[in-house]
Amino acid sequence: MEVTITRKVKVIIGIALIIISAGLMIFWEAYGRAMLLNEDILVSSTDIKAGEICKAENFSVISVSKGARIKNGITPDTVSKYYGRKYKHNINANSQVSSDSFVAEEDFEEGNGIFVIKSEWIMNISSSLRKGDRIKIYATDYSNADYLGSYYVAFVKDSGGREITELSGIDEPKILNRTSGIALPSMIEISGTLEDYLKVVRCVAGGRQLILEQEEVTVYE
Repeated sequence: MEVTITRKVKVIIGIALIIISAGLMIFWEAYGRAMLLNEDILVSSTDIKAGEICKAENFSVISVSKGARIKNGITPDTVSKYYGRKYKHNINANSQVSSDSFVAEEDFEEGNGIFVIKSEWIMNISSSLRKGDRIKIYATDYSNADYLGSYYVAFVKDSGGREITELSGIDEPKILNRTSGIALPSMIEISGTLEDYLKVVRCVAGGRQLILEQEEVTVYE
């Protein structure tokens, strides 16, 4: 009797080990191999021309084997630091992008640059605004609003002048899903021409305030 029970226990244990082994093999082939041997990188989602401004919707995430990433290739964890920068050269769709693909801030062409939108000029700004977003700027006298243009955000800063770089879901494409940040935006810096900026300054000098309308974007499709 005891021998029979022992055999049954051994059979059950053997079957359990076979099932566990099969499950581990399936997990390894489905997930484990990719987790251990692959990494997520960014590629350009469309053709990019030299001089365009880096923004979130430029990129798609793909998984590749480790070692396939190009030298200085940007990743989902590092891409936000390049938002608002100009591309140095043309980049074909589905190509990896490196940190060397961007114009240094001191190399901006004459007539183009980064300009401050002061906190006292702003009537309305979204708390979820971040570097790399695109905004529409309107000048208002509280009865009418005039459209001044669409610009990429180069920097978002708090009341102490510190750059706001951390948000929960930093690469979250849907604005309403950006639920928290380390500080509230107070002033921003935009990428544009001097002529564009002077148009904004003239409106402010005339006693008008600015409405910053954040444009919805879709990233990493």
